Amino acid sequence: FIEAAGLKLGTGEALDGESLVPLLRGGDKLQRDSLFFHYPNYAWHGSNRLGGAIREARYKLIERFDDGSVELYNLAKDIGETKDLADEKPELARYLESKLNNWLKKNDAKYPAAVSAE
Repeated sequence: FIEAAGLKLGTGEALDGESLVPLLRGGDKLQRDSLFFHYPNYAWHGSNRLGGAIREARYKLIERFDDGSVELYNLAKDIGETKDLADEKPELARYLESKLNNWLKKNDAKYPAAVSAE
């Protein structure tokens, strides 16, 4: 958003991700293989489940912090995330979950008080 708005970072500030502007301008890929999401807070409506997610290639894995469950979706075939593939593709689910958890740990992700990262 900073780049899209034509703004500059302040002294001592650093980006924690990669700009999507080149992709939005017709570029064909990002400089990294995965996108990570961490949402440890409730939305304004308070009914969302807290968790994290990873998007890699056509797959998206969601890990729920309340019960440790995971969901796996093939976004190329199921953009609406209606068919959970975690039981059908357990090795892929474990691989993506491990990658997500390593990213959360590396970035010292904060969790809600009732949830432990361990």
